[in-house]
Amino acid sequence: LVLSKLPLSPFSSRRTALGYAEGWANGKVSIHGPLRSLQPRGELEVGDARLVLNALAQPLRDVQAKLRFDGGKAELLSLKARDLDGTVTMSGVLD
Repeated sequence: LVLSKLPLSPFSSRRTALGYAEGWANGKVSIHGPLRSLQPRGELEVGDARLVLNALAQPLRDVQAKLRFDGGKAELLSLKARDLDGTVTMSGVLD
């Protein structure tokens, strides 16, 4: 799966974790394995995004993120976002 400037808006709603998303995603991800235990591999980049974290009713802007998938492991290489006068940066791994 190759993504080039894929709009984020179709993946958001008030019923999902991300609401009112705008921006794009680029990347290349391959998915292997049976449907019940898919193994994604590759990287995604999100840029120029605005969104709302629905659970917190928290709007974010200038969102930039890089993610890597390696089988059962997802790594947030970097995330930067702004809200009003604040800035958040984070990274981490989900095994």
